Amino acid sequence: SIIQFIPFLNDETYALTISREISLSYFDHPPLTMWILYFLSEYTSLQNPVLFRIPFIFFGILTSYFLFLIGKLFYSTNVGIFSAVLYFLSPFFFFSGGLLIVPDAPLNFFVVSSLYFISKIIFFKNGGSLVEWLVIGVLMALAFLSKYQAYFFGLSLLIYFIFWKKEILISKKFFISFIIASMGLLPVIIWNFNNDF
Repeated sequence: SIIQFIPFLNDETYALTISREISLSYFDHPPLTMWILYFLSEYTSLQNPVLFRIPFIFFGILTSYFLFLIGKLFYSTNVGIFSAVLYFLSPFFFFSGGLLIVPDAPLNFFVVSSLYFISKIIFFKNGGSLVEWLVIGVLMALAFLSKYQAYFFGLSLLIYFIFWKKEILISKKFFISFIIASMGLLPVIIWNFNNDF
């Protein structure tokens, strides 16, 4: 496998090191990546550090799948395939978003999958179902737990709804989804309070 021949980068070594202790959050990252690594270390028999890259490879593959779905949703199957292939071929995917132990892999997956369900609701469904909004809430919460850049995505969505989809903002389904998504902020907020920001 190709992952055996790619040496560990500083960011990967750093993540593996700080994940040895479970915490609500960490000095410069939300906790999800470290939680995944901690779980693999404590509750599996993985010995080779290279194998800790496997979940992040799956995140990359799933991200490309949802890019395919978005391209298909708006244009055609061919556009979806082209979108997924471009992601696979991009240096970002190869070096960060789908191969290495870095927060970008879960961030990309949860943001892109959220975008898929949100796009369906905004452009192809009238308001969406409760189940869809619940899924969006969970995906957004996990995005917030992945990397701080997800906050900009969430804020952008909120601004979009305020200016162009006010009817969504006042729906019970959106409110429930918003509460669930906000839960993804709590570990970081609590950790910062406990550590004097």
